[in-house]
Amino acid sequence: MQGRLERRRLGADAAAPAAAPGSRPLAFARACCADAALLARLAQTAALAGHSGAVTAAGWSDTGDRLASGGEDCRIKVWDPHSERAVCTFESVRARRAPPA
Repeated sequence: MQGRLERRRLGADAAAPAAAPGSRPLAFARACCADAALLARLAQTAALAGHSGAVTAAGWSDTGDRLASGGEDCRIKVWDPHSERAVCTFESVRARRAPPA
């Protein structure tokens, strides 16, 4: 797994040599999640305070310089991971359900 991570970092994943880096994210994620040694090395390095309630979704930008998070507080925040500060916040809208007939 370590070799595959290094090849991916360099943009030359052996499983898809002609494909662009990141073109098979699900296959890569499955391979990483199945590697117990990799999971054992993962640790929390920072906590971003800003949501009131649980964070239910998060995702990195393609360049890795921004992180978006969504939480139970119905807010979406875009973070600068280097300064650990929210760059902007959006209020999300909950879908309203029609009352039962």
